[in-house]
Amino acid sequence: MVSIETVHTTNKKHFQDRPLVAVFVGATSGIGEYSVRELAKIYSAQQKTSLRVYIVGRNQTAADAVVAACSKLCSEAVFHFVAAQDLALIQEVDRASDGILRFEQEEHKNEQPRIDLLVMTQGKVVFGGRQDTNEGLDRTMSLIYYSRIRLITNLLPLLLVSQRSASIISVYGAGLEGKLFTSDLSLRDAKHYDFNNARSHITHFTTMAFERLAREHHGRLSLVHVFPGIVVTPAYVDKDHPWWFKLTWGLVGPFVQRFKAIGAEESGHRMLYLATGAFGTTGQDGRSSPVAKGTDGVSRSGAYAVGENSEPLAVEAKYKRMREDGFETIIWKHTTQAFKEIEAGRRFSA
Repeated sequence: MVSIETVHTTNKKHFQDRPLVAVFVGATSGIGEYSVRELAKIYSAQQKTSLRVYIVGRNQTAADAVVAACSKLCSEAVFHFVAAQDLALIQEVDRASDGILRFEQEEHKNEQPRIDLLVMTQGKVVFGGRQDTNEGLDRTMSLIYYSRIRLITNLLPLLLVSQRSASIISVYGAGLEGKLFTSDLSLRDAKHYDFNNARSHITHFTTMAFERLAREHHGRLSLVHVFPGIVVTPAYVDKDHPWWFKLTWGLVGPFVQRFKAIGAEESGHRMLYLATGAFGTTGQDGRSSPVAKGTDGVSRSGAYAVGENSEPLAVEAKYKRMREDGFETIIWKHTTQAFKEIEAGRRFSA
């Protein structure tokens, strides 16, 4: 386990005197918000170091509160809210991405428009069966997989010009691989769809997509899929949760929060730690990161699975046969085909 003291020291050293442009998606509450707040604290002591943050979410009121709190912590930083009403929709992801690209290129054209850090936490636990969006994607899988890959590909022009290799962090279920229905990737068969299987498919898809992106842009991108552990966020008390979950959480919640949960401040710091050289690659500045192994078992490969203790997870064996069978290409084709169908105004049905 990486101690929280090491995390603090590493974060302070990494971000010291480093101008940063960051995008946090789903950061109006929960882990995303905690991460933005801790980043603002780090930069509050760096009066002359520029920090520019885009916060993407749907709740204007919550966003205003986050921006106000972060601006108070770090008055020299610039925080922009980018409204996105439903990030389960690829078309809405495209609108938000276009807003970021346009603002960064138009408002900051006197310096190099860029993105150095992209943190994606958007998602919602949906109990029960598959829920399709009007674009033909399952809502849970779209929020946590398709929308995140779409964001990365949309923002690549700015990510690839980061002064160092850009860091991309997706917060969900690294290491929680389970069943995989290769003939039903979208889990359209009701017998296949449940929470665990959706999580397993998302995890497999994310690993394969991240490995492909890391290889195609080697030395330019560091992509981390992380399981954050138990972080008690407002999502645990969502009014839409079924009665049995509310009852269960009411009984075990106090114990979990006291003995098992990771606090908001620690969670935020551990997310930022993933953007340091601990999970880097051979960057544009020519420096190499420590020898953390990627999901393919290769040091500094650029694609990582990380656990709640901020240590890399050894998942390469789980994907050995899949790589031999060309599963990465299958997943990428499936993903890009979904995007093409939706771009053309059709529902994705594969």
